Amino acid sequence: MKEQTQNFETIAENTGAMKNEIVDELRRYREDYRIHMRNIIFEVKTVVQSDLASPTNSTFEERQCLQNDNICYVEWKLATPSNWNIDDIKKTLENVASLIGQWFRIVFVYKGSLVIYTSVPVHKVKDDKDFQLAVHLFLKDVVERCDLDTVTKTIIILELVVSNEILSRQNIDKPTVSCDCCNSKNSSTRAIHHCIECQENLCHKCTSVLTGSLSEHNLTHPKVSRKETFQTTCFKHRDCAFDFFCVDHDCLCCCYCTDQEHTSCQKSIPLEVAAKDVKHSPMLEDFSDALSNLKTAFGKAITSQNENINNIDDDAAIIVKQVKLNKAEIITRLDELQNEIKEDIYAIRKKEKAESESKKSRLIQIASRIQNMSAQWYQTFKHGSENEIFVLLNICKWKFMEHEASLRDVIPTLKKKLITFMPQKAVPKPVRLLGSIELQSSQYNFNYKPTNIQQVQVPVTVYKMPTKFTLDYKVEIKQFGGVSVTGLCVTDDNRRILLCNHQSTKLLVYSDIGDYLQDCELSGDLWDIAVIPDEDKAVVTLPKENSVQFIDIKTMTAGSKHSVPDHCYSVTIVNQKISVCGIYSRNLHILDKHGNHIITVKIPGTGYIHYLHPGPDDSVYYTDSTYNGVSCVTLNGEEVFRYTSQHIIEPRNVITDKKGNLYVACIGSNDIQRLSSNGEFIDVILDVKNGINHPCGMTFRNDFRKLFVLNECENLYSLLVFTCS
Repeated sequence: MKEQTQNFETIAENTGAMKNEIVDELRRYREDYRIHMRNIIFEVKTVVQSDLASPTNSTFEERQCLQNDNICYVEWKLATPSNWNIDDIKKTLENVASLIGQWFRIVFVYKGSLVIYTSVPVHKVKDDKDFQLAVHLFLKDVVERCDLDTVTKTIIILELVVSNEILSRQNIDKPTVSCDCCNSKNSSTRAIHHCIECQENLCHKCTSVLTGSLSEHNLTHPKVSRKETFQTTCFKHRDCAFDFFCVDHDCLCCCYCTDQEHTSCQKSIPLEVAAKDVKHSPMLEDFSDALSNLKTAFGKAITSQNENINNIDDDAAIIVKQVKLNKAEIITRLDELQNEIKEDIYAIRKKEKAESESKKSRLIQIASRIQNMSAQWYQTFKHGSENEIFVLLNICKWKFMEHEASLRDVIPTLKKKLITFMPQKAVPKPVRLLGSIELQSSQYNFNYKPTNIQQVQVPVTVYKMPTKFTLDYKVEIKQFGGVSVTGLCVTDDNRRILLCNHQSTKLLVYSDIGDYLQDCELSGDLWDIAVIPDEDKAVVTLPKENSVQFIDIKTMTAGSKHSVPDHCYSVTIVNQKISVCGIYSRNLHILDKHGNHIITVKIPGTGYIHYLHPGPDDSVYYTDSTYNGVSCVTLNGEEVFRYTSQHIIEPRNVITDKKGNLYVACIGSNDIQRLSSNGEFIDVILDVKNGINHPCGMTFRNDFRKLFVLNECENLYSLLVFTCS
């Protein structure tokens, strides 16, 4: 009985320990949230390592600095953008003596990415709302002190690790080695041993399991792994292994993914079926060849850069010598020019001095005669009789008139002359440029051809048309000054939604979850937009300017603008050609992907054309609001089919799914109708019961798992996001 009682007590203790462990694990993680500052979006993840209490392992110096035992410690791990100067940030924060954000005091800053260790009162951490407010104030203070920002909206991952123990500076520089077994399960735990036989780093728990099952294992200190490891469990459901392979999407998935995201797929094959005989499959052979080719191509690419490095060094040395020779030639030429100027100065000086000396000599002769006449006149006037004065007066009168005439002749020839130097205006003063340095580049030819890796050796399945559209969320489109959204599309990576605001010259950029990110200024009022496949470019129409303009969707900056023969509203891409159309002109203008006009095609027998969408082969679909129909026409102007119905009222946008079925958004009937690829009615997929109200635009995500519908009601625009299954 005593022994049985002890067993019950042991079971109770183990159960209590398990309960505490589960509770501690649940308390470790707190809900993630985002903080927006300037163009920065901090995505905050908080982990509490243990119950918060007074620190026990901090050094005496650190505790003296903090002057408070009722504190805990927060480690801030920021995934900093490449354009941030970590050295400047570290220096700025280390010089802050006061509290940051009212509650946090910096203990020390580590520069790797950016790690900040701070202290904070325990009561601020225990309450989630208080802690989030304190974090917000801390980040605001750091952003303002360090003047942090990004060019575009950027999400920065921020991990907060809260602990009641301070981490010493000596341990910061030591790399933390993770357990390989736990990493394969997407769990990060610190390794304490390395198994030589297994060639794996192990944590305490995995070491116990290993030594308990097999005793002959040699354990050493953990080693930093130099090889890249690949996740073998589901990316979305970390604790779930891959169980199925979806042929339609060519991807691995777990049981949860199969139920949640692949219900519309006709068949998901068990992993063991898909993997059968994979060692002898064309897929493996193709992948091996592709990997070998890729390694060879990278080797050639690295060799090319080594050649660049050596060539640049050689070219730099040669250019320095050329500059010295050029400098010497310039100096020699300057000496020659100086000597030429000196010769000109000497010639001008000799000529002008001789001319001035000659005039001076003549003037002295005349002045001497006048002086003599003046002396004679003065003597006679003083001592002579009146008869003598009268006679001399009449004689001197004619002499005076003669000298006066000589003076009148000389005066016009008398000029004040200065020799001046006039620098040549075409020559910089001083010389600012000896020449220019140009970088000439040419494309290396690796002869690398991408390999088409065959899919897993399983039967090909047919795409299943979605039958269910579930509203996920709704986004209100608001901008200062109002909006009038006339076109939308999704980028190739499915991460951004681009909206044309016809009421301004700005393209609006939203994230895939409905957050406003930024705008892109264009040269005129825009109407519609289309992304050019496999390129970081999109093209928009500017109807008031009769032109289209390109956009770099990677940097969200406007590019070149190209004219179109008349008004252009809708735009789409068909086989690398740009097709634009005017609502009233009934003309289809075909441009190449660089914006050069190729041909204009007249579409006969149609009304107002609102929107275009690429069709099969070289054709386009368009909506006709005059005759309430949808048509398909080739790029040569030949009609493929025309569908009209009394139920299609004021059609606006038209798009297609993966199977080629058409989806028509009708403003007048407040619904979205589905047609077959040859123009036959199938069903109405969404209407007012699903929140549809004046649908003026729509688009699928590129994997056709989401449908974005644009509503317009009394100049208020909203974006409805539906999951397709």
